[in-house]
Amino acid sequence: MFHDHFKLKQQVRYELKLKQKMKKKIHFKHTFIFLLELASKMPFHKGCFPCRGAKF
Repeated sequence: MFHDHFKLKQQVRYELKLKQKMKKKIHFKHTFIFLLELASKMPFHKGCFPCRGAKF
């Protein structure tokens, strides 16, 4: 009983980690696409995040 409970806890934790990873990936993708769209809309742009190499 105790052992199974421990396993279950680990499984839940693992799934949470996976979800967070996916969230981060999706968020990054969306940000990137958003920036690309922004860049294509501007006739002259000073370099957004990816172009400047993330230098502020």
